[in-house]
Amino acid sequence: KHGAEYEYDGLSHEVKGYDFESDNELFVRDDLKYIGAGADSIATGTLVGKYGMKFDETYFENQNPNFDNVEITIVEDSLVIKPVAVHVTITKHGAEYEYDGLSHEVKGYDFESDNELFVRNDLKFTGASEDSIATGTLVGKYGMRFTAASFENMNPNFDNVEITIVEDSLVIKPVAV
Repeated sequence: KHGAEYEYDGLSHEVKGYDFESDNELFVRDDLKYIGAGADSIATGTLVGKYGMKFDETYFENQNPNFDNVEITIVEDSLVIKPVAVHVTITKHGAEYEYDGLSHEVKGYDFESDNELFVRNDLKFTGASEDSIATGTLVGKYGMRFTAASFENMNPNFDNVEITIVEDSLVIKPVAV
């Protein structure tokens, strides 16, 4: 059976067909008829994984009456879709306020991926909810405490998810009196 390897790209890939070998030069490819369904001789896949063809030796029929007891050996191969690496940038939200004696907060982040197939929902925030909020009342700089380790890859089509965190802060500035 034919095989092939591809890196995940969101597209459907296929491999079909097989090679023929005989230990007798008089028994040629045309002497062995494929009698299976066409779809059984095609492996198709889109997502990361291994996809094989479904045919076996019972899918072939000897067409040459000069040979009996034709022994067929199937050598397996597969279509393999391999995961790919991705780089994600997480930019923490920030804001500036003048001191007014009130508590202010900023939360959330922006998401950017270098592969359009890896989207925001593919990265799960696993950190504590209080780490994704910066709160302050007094003059100063308040940052969110989450890191790249606060995220988990949920998409098996991607491995080696590299996350860069871009810091921003809640800033309470002094007010002139």
